[in-house]
Amino acid sequence: MSVRIFHKEFVELVVIKEGIIRGTWGKGSQVYQVFFPHGKKEYRKAKRGNIQILMLRFISACNDHSGELPEDFVDQFITIKTNYDEARTLQLHHIGTAVGNKLNVATTRKVLEIQLMINLLTISKNNVGKPQVIKVYFDQSIIRRPKD
Repeated sequence: MSVRIFHKEFVELVVIKEGIIRGTWGKGSQVYQVFFPHGKKEYRKAKRGNIQILMLRFISACNDHSGELPEDFVDQFITIKTNYDEARTLQLHHIGTAVGNKLNVATTRKVLEIQLMINLLTISKNNVGKPQVIKVYFDQSIIRRPKD
């Protein structure tokens, strides 16, 4: 599964379980503020750069108040965080691999550029004095702005 799915799963679970936290301590309580210092919106707007911090904070708060929460309350969050961390590590590894392949892409691109230039010059040479033929070979709609 992907990083995005685990991210979404965690946020949805936090939003669902917020009711238990609110019901146990009340929305304005100090303990509620430990879980949701900036409300549920903070979790909903979380990005890849800060979701792991929010996961750690939420799990830590669950552990600190586990005596008053349902049994195994924190386990779902720990499972999702573990899966997220593994998926994110794998994702970062793949990103590093892709960066390593750029040298291969650069050398292949040079060959492709030369062949495209040869093709362009061949088409031009074969159609000197025939400007109407350009529409057959080149779709200019991709370089022109749409008329509204």
